[in-house]
Amino acid sequence: MANSVRDRDFLIIEDSPAVSLLLKEFLTKLGITKFHFSNYGKSGIEIFKELVELDSIPVILLDYNLPDMNAFSVMTQMVNIRPDIKVILETALDQDDKK
Repeated sequence: MANSVRDRDFLIIEDSPAVSLLLKEFLTKLGITKFHFSNYGKSGIEIFKELVELDSIPVILLDYNLPDMNAFSVMTQMVNIRPDIKVILETALDQDDKK
């Protein structure tokens, strides 16, 4: 089990490549090196399951609006797998989304 946040796995579930890259760059500056990425909620849940099976409880950075589901649906399924998860919700709108 990881002792420090720097030793933990981070799972970024985000459909925007630009936002994923910004999050990774920010976390890298904090000394974090273990990243896993998903563009969709369903595949993010699968990666989460795989990490839990490897005895890793990742910190999850979760976009609220994903192409296949919203954050509430993703978190509900993850909490059923592992109730003590740590999730940071994030969202952003593109300029085109504001119209």
